[in-house]
Amino acid sequence: MTSKIPEDHRLYDKSHRAIVLTAEARMTVPDGAKVTGAVTDYLKSALDAGELLPVWVRFTDLQDREIFDLQPFFAPADRDFLNGLILAIEGVDKHMTVSSFSYKARQFPKKDRKRATGKPLRRNDGEGAAAKASDIAIPDPNCLPLSLRFFACEEALAEAKKLGEIYDRWPFFGFCRDDLKTCSEKLVAEFAERYPYLAEVDKVLDGRLTEVIMELGKHPYQKPFELRRFWKSVRHGGVKSWKQLANELLCEIAQGAGNPFRHYEETEAPTTAAAYLAHDDRPRRDRAFMTRYSRFSK
Repeated sequence: MTSKIPEDHRLYDKSHRAIVLTAEARMTVPDGAKVTGAVTDYLKSALDAGELLPVWVRFTDLQDREIFDLQPFFAPADRDFLNGLILAIEGVDKHMTVSSFSYKARQFPKKDRKRATGKPLRRNDGEGAAAKASDIAIPDPNCLPLSLRFFACEEALAEAKKLGEIYDRWPFFGFCRDDLKTCSEKLVAEFAERYPYLAEVDKVLDGRLTEVIMELGKHPYQKPFELRRFWKSVRHGGVKSWKQLANELLCEIAQGAGNPFRHYEETEAPTTAAAYLAHDDRPRRDRAFMTRYSRFSK
């Protein structure tokens, strides 16, 4: 049986040589307790020989957190013994002997400071997309309705950001009306497969997302304000306002559905009679003065 770590130890405060056992699987607290109990029982049966080091179990994902747990017994720094421990205990994936282990530095790491450089650091597309997705804060589940609390996760925000960025360029350059309609119909048909989280949100919102996509395919030329306001909310994950903004956008689409260029028409020039009736005989200086300060006379 190996020696037990004394109660007056200072392993949490000082750096020391140690053995780190890593559990890489995602676990709950009861599962983590089973792993630590199995490690403790295995260490009890070890022989008190050779160099004895404290043992830390590192849980990489214990209910979405990284946890370092100190075991109550020392362990021999023997590779064969540690390999046998990995094979005997389910949940522990690898071991490592470190020359300087600091609990505070590993459990509570300081945020990395940004380096001041003249040019932005280059990174590949995958890293860039992950960094951009991380800029959007995950909504607080307590602030969402019960039917939409599943949306408070990074995967759902990534889907919303992707769809919002696509429709931020609507109507697509080089697409005719038939192409836009075909693209919208195809997206709605594959919506549940391409965006599973948004498909669940669409069901909760009575199909507002897919309805907006279908109506935009039929009538693609809409007011920029209402159009961008809705898709900007989608891109930033403001799921609580999607239904209201979708209803307003659908209302605008219904009002101008018959004329695709309704919002881009040129105003007709006034007739001679209308121009004469609307003209102003005051001097230009007085006219500008009254126009500028007319609000004070109300």
